Amino acid sequence: MNGMEDKKDLVLVEIDAGVEDIKLRYIFERELAEHLRRKQEHPLKTLRKVSEEEAQNWAELHERLDNEISSYYDNDKDGEESKDKECVLVEVGEGDIKQHLVCERGFAEHLKRRQYPIKILRKATKEERQKGAVVEAWLYHEIFHYYD
Repeated sequence: MNGMEDKKDLVLVEIDAGVEDIKLRYIFERELAEHLRRKQEHPLKTLRKVSEEEAQNWAELHERLDNEISSYYDNDKDGEESKDKECVLVEVGEGDIKQHLVCERGFAEHLKRRQYPIKILRKATKEERQKGAVVEAWLYHEIFHYYD
């Protein structure tokens, strides 16, 4: 067995959320990406191969984002009306791997204050936000069954 067998074949994929400029990007093992592409439920294309280091950096960025989401909304126990609920399309990420997602403007501004790599691109609608959530729910379902 040589050291090459331990390395994962990782790829950056882009999934069309059905909204003009919302393309969701993920890093998957190539076999999983091909499995999802064959499902043809949401258009998916493989953009390029990525290194394990890039994948680790991407995972750490998303873990930080998940922690920020939990912290921000856990501190909103009373459903504060003062938080800005307007939806915006943002670009999140570092380097050349960036993700577009729809979130509340108040949360986007919170991330900016926390020095998170985020750029507000434009106003968005709740419908656009829901389309992204539908793709993510489908992904979690497919990944769960793929690895089950």
